[in-house]
Amino acid sequence: MKKDDTKNDSKADKKYANIKVTNLGNSEVEIEGEIVAEHFEEHRKSALKKLTENAEIPGFRKGFAPENIITARFGNIKILEDAAQEALDSQYGSIVTDYSIRAVGAPQVTITKIAEKNPLGFKIKTAVFPEINLSDYKELAKKTVTEIIKKEETLTVADKEIEDVILQLRKSKAEKKRVGADETVETDETKDGTADKKSQTEKNLPVFDDEFSKSVGDFKTADELREKIKENLLADKKIRAKEKVRLAILEVLIEKTPMTVPELFIESELVKMIAQFKDDISRAGLTYDTYLEHIKKTEDDIRKEWRENAIKRAKTQLILGHVANIEKIVPDEDVVKKEIEHILSHHKDADRFRVRMYVENMLTNEKVLEFLENQG
Repeated sequence: MKKDDTKNDSKADKKYANIKVTNLGNSEVEIEGEIVAEHFEEHRKSALKKLTENAEIPGFRKGFAPENIITARFGNIKILEDAAQEALDSQYGSIVTDYSIRAVGAPQVTITKIAEKNPLGFKIKTAVFPEINLSDYKELAKKTVTEIIKKEETLTVADKEIEDVILQLRKSKAEKKRVGADETVETDETKDGTADKKSQTEKNLPVFDDEFSKSVGDFKTADELREKIKENLLADKKIRAKEKVRLAILEVLIEKTPMTVPELFIESELVKMIAQFKDDISRAGLTYDTYLEHIKKTEDDIRKEWRENAIKRAKTQLILGHVANIEKIVPDEDVVKKEIEHILSHHKDADRFRVRMYVENMLTNEKVLEFLENQG
């Protein structure tokens, strides 16, 4: 790519214009340009419509408040910002394709100009694929899968595994009907007078029979429940076996693929890792700051500790993207849009632009992994 790659894209069929691509070095580029005024206005109307449909304004039926009321309620800048997200989301893919930019990871977007009935100015900084020499990925994947298959035994479910699950179900039921602490629990004794703990446990558990199975779920008999347990255990083993194969393939490909990882991409992985960790901490009833205080560390300490893992994750993404590019593997656009809307319905404040990048990446990775594991 040239240092600066500028084209005039103000043709009638283009929805963006004045694109300038600057190579920043270290596998990073900056894309500067505009979304044309007409297209941006379409998205402004779309953003306004969505706000109107979901707004509950006193004195108006939901979805029927006039434009001036909605604008006063949310503010014109909110409408324009939503429109900007939509507009860039719709055109980013076309821009990187038209300019042969092999973008990877979450881009950093800056709005440089935003006003109603005017072009939308933007700058986008993104990592691009570094040079990767991985011409034998099919053979490496095939060899890895073949070696694993030779070592692995046929997946089966032992009777003891089924009985262990049944025992847990019985204990769970007994927990709900646990005898009071002041009640005497009958025990069996062995010849030496000690209580037989196993017999004691069995005595206080419900019998595994047809009636018990009906109480657990939509099962008519104990045999039917037993068969379902076996089916679930086998399905879980198949999932874990598939994960083992995929992990082994990726480990080999990473080992055999020397590369320089763009710093922007490493940072992107660290951001995702920390965001996921914060979410996990929150669900455990803690705050991220409290946790850091407890372990006597700062976020910089966490970043340093996790950097090597972030680099490995980044390499994995780069390799999967490399294979997707060569094999022309892309997710179905209808599936992408459906997943985007599903996520946004549960996370209304999420950045649509970033959600799309996440969804496209997730679905592409899945298709590439299926492709690699089927080489064996």
